[in-house]
Amino acid sequence: KKNSSFDGPMDPMWNEEFFLPVSWDDSRIELFVCSGYTQLGSVQVGFRDVSPGIWHSRTEHLKSLKRKPLPTELSFQYFFASEVPHLADLCGTRAPGAMPLRCSRLPS
Repeated sequence: KKNSSFDGPMDPMWNEEFFLPVSWDDSRIELFVCSGYTQLGSVQVGFRDVSPGIWHSRTEHLKSLKRKPLPTELSFQYFFASEVPHLADLCGTRAPGAMPLRCSRLPS
């Protein structure tokens, strides 16, 4: 998924939310930071290594295309749901420093 770009100071904040479905055999995702069409670095997140059903905050150094650590850091929060009730519990919660998530409920 491509999110918005940023052209400003070197400490940007995107404050974007997205939902990323994963398959049962996925164990990590990779977040890429780009400037235009140039990849500045990436971070891999092993999401199955954490407790599901709660928010997690991390700050990681970006890695280059050759997987070497870069001085730039990426701070992010993520929520891993391993079962449907976790998604229901997610409504009205918030990541640290973020607005509460608004969920629309389907009529019964």
